[in-house]
This record gives sequence, C-alpha cells and structure tokens, in this order.
Amino acid sequence: MKSLLFLVFLAGSMIANAQFPSTSTLLADVKKQSPAEFETISLVGTWNLFHDKAPTWQAPDACRHQVDIVGKKKADGSYWTYSALAIYSKAGSAYSFNRLFLLEDATRLHGIDLPDNAYFKQLFLDKLESKDPMLLTMNYELKNATAFYSFEIKNNPKLTGSGTNLIALYTVEVTLDLPNGSRLERKTVPIEVKAAKNGKDFSFQHALKKSDGTLIESKDLGSSESAEQLPKYGFNPGNLAAFTRTEQSYAAPAGSNGEGMPTDTELIQLMEKTFLTSKENFSILFGPNGASIMTAVKFLKKETKNVASGQLTAVFTVEYEFFNEKIQEQSFKVITAQRALETQFVLENGIWYVDQSTYLNEAVYTKTEPIAWSYRNSYKEKTLEKTLTSN
Repeated sequence: MKSLLFLVFLAGSMIANAQFPSTSTLLADVKKQSPAEFETISLVGTWNLFHDKAPTWQAPDACRHQVDIVGKKKADGSYWTYSALAIYSKAGSAYSFNRLFLLEDATRLHGIDLPDNAYFKQLFLDKLESKDPMLLTMNYELKNATAFYSFEIKNNPKLTGSGTNLIALYTVEVTLDLPNGSRLERKTVPIEVKAAKNGKDFSFQHALKKSDGTLIESKDLGSSESAEQLPKYGFNPGNLAAFTRTEQSYAAPAGSNGEGMPTDTELIQLMEKTFLTSKENFSILFGPNGASIMTAVKFLKKETKNVASGQLTAVFTVEYEFFNEKIQEQSFKVITAQRALETQFVLENGIWYVDQSTYLNEAVYTKTEPIAWSYRNSYKEKTLEKTLTSN
C-alpha cells in the first residue's frame, strides 16, 4: 500500500514539475485555431493543472491557461473580444495542445451603436408591466414584491452571441419591498436581462436575478401573517404604477381592497370569452344540446356580492333565446328566458379567470313568439353551434 501511494505521489510530482508549454508555443497554438479572426492574444494569470479525463484520485492529466483575444476589426469598425482557456493534455513527459475553450459569457462585440440605457430599461419595464408569467415565476422577488422604488441600469449593455444571433446583456438593479417572515425588507436585487437583436431593435428574451441582492433596511410588522397579507405584485390586479413609490410606505395599493377591480363591462367580456367561444364551456351552462337550439345569449350584470384581494363574486342575469320546433304540428316558436347566475372570479398571475358558476333559480320565460313554419330555417341557421369551437 505504501508503494502504491509513493507511485501516485511520484507521478503527481513528475507532472507538477513537468515543463509547461512556452509562451511562444501557447500563442501560436491559440492563433492556429482561427488565424483569420484572432488579431492579438494576451496571457491572463498562470498555468493550472486539472483533471480532464483522469479520475480525481489520480494525478492531473492536463493543464490550462487563460487567454484574452482581440478579433480583427471589420469594415464597419466592429470587432469581437474573447476570453478562453487553452487546454493541453499530458502526452508522455510533455504537453500537447488539445482544445481552446471559449468562455461564452465573456465574448463581446464592440463598435456597434446601441440604443441608450433608457431604451433597454423600458424593455424590462414593459415585460414587468405585462406580469409575464415566466418572468414572475423565474424571479420570486418580482412576483412577491409589495412595492417597487427604482429601476436602474448602471453599466451599459454588452453585445454577445455569434453571427446574426446577437444578444444584449444588461443588469437592472431593482429596489423593492419583500416580505420575509414577520419583516418587510427593502433591498436591491440585480436582474440580468437578455434582449435579442432584431435589425436595429431589440426584443426581451429572458431575465433572471444574479444574486439575492443587498438589504437596505427592514421593518418588523409583528407577525408573518401581517407580512403575508400585504398585496403582492404578481397576485394583485394593481398595475406597476400602483406598486411603484417614491418613498417607503406600507399602505395597500389600488386593487387590494376592492379598488381597481374589473369593471362590469370587463366582467361581461370575460364571461363571453369563457362561455360563448368554447363548445365545452357552453355546455356547462346550457347542456350538451343547447347550442343546437339556441340563437342568442346575453350576460347582464346584476350585482357584486363578495370582493377580496384576488377574488370576486358577481351575479349575472343570463338572457337567452332558443326555438321550440314540433314537426308533426308544424309549430315553430322562439322563446326568451332568463336565469340568475352566480360566478366566482379569481386572479392568477395578474389575469382574471372564471373559477366556477352556479345557477340560482329555474328559467323564467319572458317572451314566446310564434314563427311561420316556412320561415323557421332562417332562425335555425342562427344557432350558436355554428360559432362555437372545441377546446
């Protein structure tokens, strides 16, 4: 066992003491990887031994050295800069060049005019304003913030990517309030944003926080329940302006206590979108065959019963028109009826949805109109089954 340990130690000592490639060899090897592009190459730091293919319990089988590279300037004045690792494999008693590993996060394109920081800041704000589900899901602090104070870009965006797939990288420092247990913390969180270049413009692509941020101050609210009950941006109907403040305040923004809720018109539009476009949803209210005999449906707002943060219950009068056809008697009637419908709405990721609906009474028939038998087809052609689609 001692002999084995000695051999491993000896092998490690031989590699550790082996002569690394000379500077001229290193520069030449890197240059060969892209002679038409790589203009100047400079060394960064020193050589490092590491395990490339060998298991960690054996001696290192490779070495590497970081290099910075400046690419050749193009006709438009642009040029690339790179950081990379030149990797060499142990070959007997010497090292041979293996590969050049580009550090993608350090690749930059220079000499291209970019929009100012206000432009890139607005890209981020527009996405935050939309309460994009992916943005809020990937960034807990933005979703659960009870207030926003500032959005700053302190360093100019940098271009990276390759070819025509160029990406602008920049960091937005967001100062916000965030519940943490029984405390409300004010902190600055750095959010790294990626925006794809499309011609002269850019489009938001992705955003993710770089760190947990820096704590500025905190306030004890007495209990975790008190902190959790504060309206949070990702769960509240209030827009970004309602949650943005110039100074720290703990008052609830619009929308948390019944203010800023959907209007009657918006609720009716939501009912129409939910029940009058889908066959499956339509059948929930009117049965599987309702669409084949019904020619019109209206939702008339009656009253609001319960309002809470992210929840709303409203009662509608549903007025609908259908026909009753008796072929043997050659009788055709158009009937109008009404029913009271209670509907619960919920807010998810900034968007209101119908949660459930329940009729409160039986149909009340308000009008019956006999139609001449020869005119019946003009009514049958108006049935709603012709406009509904399957989910």
